[in-house]
Amino acid sequence: MFERLIAPSTEQQITKHWQYSDKVYTSIICTTFNQEDYIRDAINGFLAQITQYKFEIIIHDDLSTDNTRHIIKEYQQKYPSIIKLVLQDVNQFSMNINLPFKHSLAIAKGEYVALCEGDDFWVDGSKLQKQLIELNKRTNVNLCVHNAFTINSEGMAHPSYQFPVRDNSTHVIDYIEIYKVHSQFSPTASMFIRKSTLDSLPNFFYDAPIGDFFLEALSGINGVVYLHEKMSVYRRESHNSWSSETINNINKLKKHNICMLEAIERLECYTKGKYSSYIQLKKQFIYGQLCMQSLLQHKYLEAVKYFNKYCSKGFHLKSLLSLVYRCFKTFLRRRVF
Repeated sequence: MFERLIAPSTEQQITKHWQYSDKVYTSIICTTFNQEDYIRDAINGFLAQITQYKFEIIIHDDLSTDNTRHIIKEYQQKYPSIIKLVLQDVNQFSMNINLPFKHSLAIAKGEYVALCEGDDFWVDGSKLQKQLIELNKRTNVNLCVHNAFTINSEGMAHPSYQFPVRDNSTHVIDYIEIYKVHSQFSPTASMFIRKSTLDSLPNFFYDAPIGDFFLEALSGINGVVYLHEKMSVYRRESHNSWSSETINNINKLKKHNICMLEAIERLECYTKGKYSSYIQLKKQFIYGQLCMQSLLQHKYLEAVKYFNKYCSKGFHLKSLLSLVYRCFKTFLRRRVF
């Protein structure tokens, strides 16, 4: 399946590969909170990168109450010129979901930004090198992603991300594909973004209920470079992740979806309606989710309202059958019948 990367024992073993050390080329941004069981895998994956281009690691700890902060301090003392820490005295996520990313981005010096949350990790030591080379070749494209392994909190394998290409070559994927998927298009730990696109993120990004989709939508406008290799691991519903806290709480899911609709409408205004037909696809999916969640709460009039909105975005038999199928599966799983 995959092997975990091992961090070199000294900084010199990392920096000896840096043929281009005149500046920081890549800033690795990692946000973490109470992830003592996972954070070593993430940091080891960063430090094990073999690349010609100088990189830095920025770890934002959002006031962890477990052993996470002790672990990251231990790493920072061992690799002081590579690892920077942002240690909060007040939990930023509770004030605004995307604030931890904003704080880290503010001190990032790289030409590129690579993302990885504290419960995910990288398993290819050439990941940064490969992605940087691809974006260097395509100066008009701002986002590079790749495939990933997926495991649950117990380490059992799940199906990997399914991109719209199936062969082993590098592709530039059309922007519309970002809107066709039900959630976010790519695993967060695969995102490698030209920093210039992040320096001017609109204010609504920081109000969005979850930032990953909007990072894809805002940085992927000129297409997305896709690498077929599985170079990271995504943990589904890991302890203290957003999904583990929300997935079984219908009220939280509904609130999340309503906030998503508001943010997507602001995205539509921000892009001046240029991508409106694509954005309608995302809206339709969210209305379908709200319809299903209202049914699970036995709020049938509300479900009808969302169903009508779902159909008003364009009636597609395939989409309707998909919605019915998802509702049926969810009902069975919750033993509603």
